[in-house]
Amino acid sequence: MKKISLALVAVTALFMIGACSTGADNKETINDGLVAMTDMTAFTYEASATIETKGELSDSVSIAMEGATDFTNEERGKFQLDLAIDVESVEAGEGSVGGGLIVMDEMFYFNVKEFNFPDIEPFLAPYAEYFNQWWYIPVPEDEVTFERDEEVVAQLKKDLSDVNIIESAEYVADEEVMGDMSKKYDVVWNLKGLMEAMKTVSEVNGQDVTDDSFQESLDSLESFEGTGSVWISNARDAINKVEGRISGVDDLGQELEISFSMVFGNVNEAVEIEVPTNANEFPVAEIQALFLGGLAVPEADAPVLLPEDELPEDIDLSELEGVEGLDEDTLRQLQELEEQGALNDIQGSQVLELEDL
Repeated sequence: MKKISLALVAVTALFMIGACSTGADNKETINDGLVAMTDMTAFTYEASATIETKGELSDSVSIAMEGATDFTNEERGKFQLDLAIDVESVEAGEGSVGGGLIVMDEMFYFNVKEFNFPDIEPFLAPYAEYFNQWWYIPVPEDEVTFERDEEVVAQLKKDLSDVNIIESAEYVADEEVMGDMSKKYDVVWNLKGLMEAMKTVSEVNGQDVTDDSFQESLDSLESFEGTGSVWISNARDAINKVEGRISGVDDLGQELEISFSMVFGNVNEAVEIEVPTNANEFPVAEIQALFLGGLAVPEADAPVLLPEDELPEDIDLSELEGVEGLDEDTLRQLQELEEQGALNDIQGSQVLELEDL
């Protein structure tokens, strides 16, 4: 059984945007503030990030999130996320996507409220009727549970006490954060230490991080530097707000800048999350059929196959032999998928067996 502790989402997200220890008294204060976040059993949050690349392939991605997590009932956690993404890209053009996600009562609820990318509108057209409405998918029984795992939390506390992911920190002033008086510190991120901390969080949650991939991540940070601010709650001694900026030159020689912010409120207060009353069960089979080109079950004695000399060269007829309901449009879409690398590890006969759809 896989156990997913959604209460740790905030800690993992915080690692992704930076905050932690430094020297002298500030080191202890900020590091203790990070460790104290693991005691958050419920909270609301708001977060945003902008990623900008300047060069021949200039683009910009803006992300906004808000929602809540509640593990006041340790065995019946619930989670809510509203997400909006705006993209401006030389290669992909302009577009936006937005939606919502709710996890509670052993159900995933989701709603793709917006998917506006003109350059791929023809591809999205068949799926338009599935947008802007709530759907649900039952959580697989005995495979995934949403609970607060105290053993994982205890291990995370231990490991976080040793991290060092900022170079320096300086106290600025006391300020109010979502009604919570807090101490503000200006910091300089230690980006390599940040990667070490992210690796620690991944491993505590049962994910393997290879030495090669980790070293590759470290190497990519050589030209980057970052600054920002961290707020510590006076009442709980825990981090409740982070802001920052990371900039440098990427592997293609382009300037890359990431700015971000994240704030937590209503900490350890039960969160009210409502289940969408108009949600319908997501029609997985219908989506699979659309994706494979509207594949339909034909008459048993009338298989539809193209002559071998009309098949695209990069599709092996032997892999498709005996498959019924295979029309020209489906083959064309399979060819496009193969060109995109989507069929590299899949045999056509395995994809198209009708009884598996």
